[in-house]
Amino acid sequence: MEENSTYLVLTFPTTYAALRFDSVFKESALTFQLIPVPREISSSCGLAARIDRTNPESLLQFLSQKRIEFEELYCMNNDKQQKPQLLATGES
Repeated sequence: MEENSTYLVLTFPTTYAALRFDSVFKESALTFQLIPVPREISSSCGLAARIDRTNPESLLQFLSQKRIEFEELYCMNNDKQQKPQLLATGES
């Protein structure tokens, strides 16, 4: 993975929402991984999805079509000097 590569992080209101995302998203061609919520986003524990190489608008459309709840969508960078950029908030 590139040192300064960017990726998306999607947070969820509940563990159920994260697991539902996991089961639905496995059918897609996108690369993702469930991870603990990064400390740069929140100090609370929980699950998030790290999603590589996708368009945020396409992801939001997919989430809406599949009725998957989420809290927030961030753009993050492997460079820890840069703060996460909030792209969207869900209706949870």
